[in-house]
Amino acid sequence: MAFKKLQMRRALLLGSAATLLAVSSSGVSVAQDQDDALVDDEVEQIFVTGSRIPRGDLVSTSPIAVLGEQDILFSGRVTLEDVLNELPQVAPSLGGTTNNGGTGAATVDLRALNAISGSQRTLVLVNGRRYLASDAEGRVDLNSIPSALINRIEVVTGGASAVYGSDAIAGAVNFILRDDFEGIRASSQYTISDEGDGETLNVNVTMGSNFADDRGNAALFVDYYDRKTLLASERPLTAVARDDIGAPAGFIELGSSRIPGGQIIQPNQVLPDGSMANAVGFMPDGTPVANPDSFNFQTTNFIQTPLQRFLIHGQANYEVNRHFTGFMELTYSNNQVDQQLAQDANDIPDGGDAPLFVPYMENPFIADNAVLSAFLGDNFDQGTNLDAVAGDGIATIPDFRRRMTENGPRFEDRVFNSFRAMVGGYGELPDFGFGQNWNYEFFYSFATTNRTSILNSFTSDLRIQQAVNATTDAEGNPVCMDPSGDCAPIGLFGEGSISEAAQAFIAPQAIESEDTEQQIFNVSFTGELAELDAGPLSVAFGYEFRDEEAKNEPDLFLQTGELGPGNDNDPTEGGFQSSEIFGEVLIPVLADKTFAKSLNIEGAIRVADYDTVGTTFTYKAGGDWTPFEGFRIRGLFQRAVRAPNVNELSQGNSADSPSFSDICSAAQINEGAAAGFGLSLAQLRDLCIQQGVPASQVGIFVADSQVLAITTGNPNLTEETARTATIGFVYTPEAIPGLSITADYYRIRVDDAIDDVNLQTVQSLCAQDFAASGTIAGSVFCDAIVRSPINGAISRIVQPRLNLGSEFREGIDWQIDYSFELANLLPFGGFAVDGATMRFFQAGNYTLSNETSPIEGETIDCNGIFGGGCTGLGDFAQPVWRLNNNLDYAVGKFSARVQLRILGKLTNAFIDDFDDLGTPETGVEGYLDIAFNYDVTENIQLFAGVNNALDNEAPLLGFGFTGRGGGADANTDPSLYDVIGRVFFFGGTLNF
Repeated sequence: MAFKKLQMRRALLLGSAATLLAVSSSGVSVAQDQDDALVDDEVEQIFVTGSRIPRGDLVSTSPIAVLGEQDILFSGRVTLEDVLNELPQVAPSLGGTTNNGGTGAATVDLRALNAISGSQRTLVLVNGRRYLASDAEGRVDLNSIPSALINRIEVVTGGASAVYGSDAIAGAVNFILRDDFEGIRASSQYTISDEGDGETLNVNVTMGSNFADDRGNAALFVDYYDRKTLLASERPLTAVARDDIGAPAGFIELGSSRIPGGQIIQPNQVLPDGSMANAVGFMPDGTPVANPDSFNFQTTNFIQTPLQRFLIHGQANYEVNRHFTGFMELTYSNNQVDQQLAQDANDIPDGGDAPLFVPYMENPFIADNAVLSAFLGDNFDQGTNLDAVAGDGIATIPDFRRRMTENGPRFEDRVFNSFRAMVGGYGELPDFGFGQNWNYEFFYSFATTNRTSILNSFTSDLRIQQAVNATTDAEGNPVCMDPSGDCAPIGLFGEGSISEAAQAFIAPQAIESEDTEQQIFNVSFTGELAELDAGPLSVAFGYEFRDEEAKNEPDLFLQTGELGPGNDNDPTEGGFQSSEIFGEVLIPVLADKTFAKSLNIEGAIRVADYDTVGTTFTYKAGGDWTPFEGFRIRGLFQRAVRAPNVNELSQGNSADSPSFSDICSAAQINEGAAAGFGLSLAQLRDLCIQQGVPASQVGIFVADSQVLAITTGNPNLTEETARTATIGFVYTPEAIPGLSITADYYRIRVDDAIDDVNLQTVQSLCAQDFAASGTIAGSVFCDAIVRSPINGAISRIVQPRLNLGSEFREGIDWQIDYSFELANLLPFGGFAVDGATMRFFQAGNYTLSNETSPIEGETIDCNGIFGGGCTGLGDFAQPVWRLNNNLDYAVGKFSARVQLRILGKLTNAFIDDFDDLGTPETGVEGYLDIAFNYDVTENIQLFAGVNNALDNEAPLLGFGFTGRGGGADANTDPSLYDVIGRVFFFGGTLNF
């Protein structure tokens, strides 16, 4: 049989719904070409994601979900991450609603195998081939895939490393593009919320033509996408950060102690009127005031990040003869993703121990204000609280906090430029007397991505200190004592005390550039070794070489940490190479026997040699059994691996500011909080003192809700391994045509997981060590926490990457699909009934286990949990169960879909520890989506719809949704729940 790759893809596209449903295990719907049959009389050999062996029965032993073109159209989603996030198997991940904690890329994460590494444990393929990486972590930015060319998306769950190589621990997502496009198609889609904001616009043109008597095809695709900004202040849910600790009546508004004009935190400060306060702020004229209001930092955060994308993709194939067909693909994408946070918040000290020194008798902005200068002198120039010399005119302030509103919001502009070129060929091998139907395929791909990040309005503590050290020159003008770097003096105390020149000086623009490069060569062969009684014994084998390199170059502002925690990185440069051989076999054991309509077993093996971790070994074994027509049982056991990526191996010291609740802060020094860590209140105080908190500061200092965490690469990492098992069935009863029921059980365990210990877990394990021994001495977890001797606040937590934990996921996927003619159901006919078809579809997931063990003996159960070590900044929630229910209707040129997406409840991790939680648990959430499609003519198609038609508001989980404070943007999980509200979409397609 000739190797007919083009015909294979056409056969899949035109396959009947019943046949395609046999592929789907637990996904959403497939394209509904219900009345079409396979175009060729001979049985086509079809490649199904999860195997390199083509099969004629369109059956996969691995659970596979399939999304067709119609599903993407009806979803009303323009970005691929939004389309995929509706699948029950897909966990919330980075996307358009991730403003803080994301990279600007859009990713996909199967099974929520860790919030940080989950997307790295999901392999992304395009046409069955590994796609280009967007960063040194090896993640694929879905924005770089030509979405309008997608024929279908196949999602295979369970390990697939034996077939595709490293990273396919949770599974693989395969975007299959059309390669036979003819004509010109122009398409456009516009979306807008019912509030009149959050608009998106997508316009694309596809041009293609066959040539050389249909032996070749060439196509060009051009796409433009524009997603507008939406601020947190535009929605009541997200306009103000809220917290639920210490709030008997529910949530309280949570503001920042970093306020415009500045604030000093120090016990027993004496104000000009003789009163005392532990917190003192400053009016615009510099007048000190006690206990100022906190600052609402939410208003300028994005809940929809702006994105502009330009993509151009060209592809061609040409059949010379049956022995060789050449193909090529060229893709270029330019994506600009902006992220915006509240105006910079400065702490001095900030990750260090030096206080703020203020020459209040020299600085003209302060010296001319008698009330302000007297306050500073009386409180901070008395030879106490770190002040070295009393009365020297230098105020020594141990804890100064200020919101730099004069500089405007912090803004990071990320630009991704990606290029990929691939060439290859396939064909039928001559008959050489050993087996039959031998075919080959080879390809070489080169891909590179450059990411440039430009940071604006991030301020420098060093420059603030330099600028506040001001005096007056001979002409009476305010000048910096150290004028280097074009220093401009500032008054610092009181909002508006920073001039435009000073604003530019204290907030220098910073730039970071990252380049990744990937080269892949792959050659594979398929054939039939022998003809057995039950069918041919088929094999596939081949070789793959992969070379990946990455380089990150932050400028000096970022390398020195001058712009504060989360914005300081050392350069990173590294790479790895792998040489891999693989093989796969499909053995038909029985066919057309009693209780064995068919019985097949299959296996695969891959051996990879890395120049970093050495030799790795993966395999799969399983099979499928059809005891009688219409009922099939299938199962697989696989060993999968993920080799450490460039960043994990070679990353320079990098700081971040993740969500954190300090055990020693004022909010935590109480019996309830102590009990949460297994301590008495007296033990908790002793622990804090041993860690370095001055006894006078225990329970007094106000800790930040974020902390400086330093991570670094580790060249001694080894690969992480996973053992995955799936078993399930497909039932298509002959007595009920059009009905298909599938269900699959899955079990995934990842060992030697590459990760950083969660910061809250570090703190908890330190407390455990202390509870067991009464001392922090010898505890690696306590040693990781470094505190400032000034007030005891955490200066930093050092986190090297290690193979230190495990992940365990267990659950059930199911799908019920029933298609029928409406006239067969209703006793009457007529308009909208005769010739109409309907389809009910349900896809669901029930998670039995969702456990993370950061170290042996310590397990965090995150199944349906928010809070604790499960969620927070950049960490997404996962309900116990999820359902997608679709009802489709089609008659003539009109079709419609009603979809109900249901998310199971979430439970607060601290439900047993506190009685005053604002949200002990959420309810079941549902979103109703409606879509319509109408073929005006043969060449014109119009579509429209509304998502979240009932305008269901997301549940309020609290700031960082940890139950104890955090650092997220939206008071909820914006990747799981809808924070925008009702959204309308409409568009059209014109074919020439």
